Amino acid sequence: MSWMRKVLLSVFHYPVKLLVKAHSIPVNVETELGIDKGKPIVYLLPTNSVTDQLALKMSTQALGLPVPTDTLTLAGREYPSTLFLRKTPPIFRSAAKDTGIEDVFTDLFHLHRDHENLDLQVVPVFVSWGRAPGKGKPGLSDLIADNAAASWLRKLFIVLFLGRDNFISYSKAVSARAMSNQHGSDQRIAHKLVRVASTHFQRKRQSMTGPTLLERQELNNSVLGSDAVRRAMAEESRSKKISHEQAKERAQSYVTEIAADYREGLIRFGDRLLTRIWNKIYNGISVGHAERIRELAANGHEIVYVPCHRSHMDYLLLTYVIYHEGMVTPHIAAGINL
Repeated sequence: MSWMRKVLLSVFHYPVKLLVKAHSIPVNVETELGIDKGKPIVYLLPTNSVTDQLALKMSTQALGLPVPTDTLTLAGREYPSTLFLRKTPPIFRSAAKDTGIEDVFTDLFHLHRDHENLDLQVVPVFVSWGRAPGKGKPGLSDLIADNAAASWLRKLFIVLFLGRDNFISYSKAVSARAMSNQHGSDQRIAHKLVRVASTHFQRKRQSMTGPTLLERQELNNSVLGSDAVRRAMAEESRSKKISHEQAKERAQSYVTEIAADYREGLIRFGDRLLTRIWNKIYNGISVGHAERIRELAANGHEIVYVPCHRSHMDYLLLTYVIYHEGMVTPHIAAGINL
């Protein structure tokens, strides 16, 4: 770790501790992800953001994991305990440069080849600030929306406004020993690991925030313009003996009634409100098999949730649990008194 990095970590330590509340996903990393606290761990982050690393430090301290700011000693050699795929881009450029991580991984694989008892765990970690999905049309709110290429200045606004909505999502540990034994220790394997990690982080981002949202009017027009809906409007016009415009207005009212109106600010407010409510009326919320759902979401599967009952409480509780398990909250399609 460079001296400048140490200075920045020291300077921003207390401001981040004051502004940020890190939510770890999952909480039990040993049983759900197979992370062994007794073996050496190196964390892998998408970008070399100082605030991301400090937020990760808060999370690891709460979970009893090795902190990501320490130096890792392997076979008498020192390595950073956190590696990064890309550098944080400058203010006026959106493209992030590589960090030379392939050379570090190649060196680590060579180290495993020479020391049979060594088994390093590579733990990918995705740090999310807020859970706002991208929008089809840019707006002022995009200034504080987290993305993969946020400059340090933009990250400052993100931490100020979204610091209490920070999520640290851990993935399954990758054994450097197993990779070295199965695939060798040359740079091609390191390159493959970096490429797979990059794809993994892209999928992780989408599983936590969801796809880019269309403008509501654009979504409505898309539904009304579909072949199935146009045929239904024509049938409605014939069977009810009404004009085409009247049938279209009725279809428009149904779409407006049923379609989800996703608002990230309202999600954050609801999270705080529901946390108080659940603590008042329940002794606790027990969630089972969430790791399977997270895995499906991370692999790009589309998921439809079907609650056991149709009460409003079930919708609220299901949405709350999914949000805290690090997945995008469901867009609920519901009519009046459903």
